[in-house]
Amino acid sequence: QTLAAIAPSMTIDGTVIDWAFVTKKPKLKYDSYFGGDYEEAMMISKVVKHMYEGTNTTPNIDEDFKYGPYDDPNIPCVKSSTTSVSNLLDYLKKYVSCGTYYNKYAPDPLLNTINANRQMPCVAIMGGTHTANEQAEKGSHAWVIDGYAICTKTSREILRNNDLYFHANMGWGGPDNGFYKVNADASTDFETTLGTYNINFWEITEIHKNN
Repeated sequence: QTLAAIAPSMTIDGTVIDWAFVTKKPKLKYDSYFGGDYEEAMMISKVVKHMYEGTNTTPNIDEDFKYGPYDDPNIPCVKSSTTSVSNLLDYLKKYVSCGTYYNKYAPDPLLNTINANRQMPCVAIMGGTHTANEQAEKGSHAWVIDGYAICTKTSREILRNNDLYFHANMGWGGPDNGFYKVNADASTDFETTLGTYNINFWEITEIHKNN
């Protein structure tokens, strides 16, 4: 999502990634039986594979499933994957300019990132953890911060007359994309269908094209 927003120059296995081509539709649909957006799907698949390998991402196998895809017991079922932030940052720096890494939630740098977006495409990546709940076990996730909104309250108090919301692209096909409110104590609860991400935050700010 970050690379698609910034659209850096990338060539993978001889294929020049055409970001306008692969992002012209909100969703790509393709399967081997019914066809669909084959060329777009193949191109973006190269990006995903390249990033997976370039960040040394590791799969988390679901041991509860007896069979993998195509009912083949020799193919494991992957329920999620794990990527270190340092590996992600190293990978991104090969293609885009990155600002500062924070191992905490820092709203002001996020605001600076989005304000820079007025001159050029510029986004931030955030990550966090949710505790175990009825929908899912404890887990971590990363998402893109690509906007904010400041809404005026009815109160006339000078220091408390606005509400601040960050716009998050959470992935997963889009159901949890939206604006998330910054609380009075400068924290934010990113409430999603899998759980509320509100601990172990980190950020990579001011991601944009290389000058």
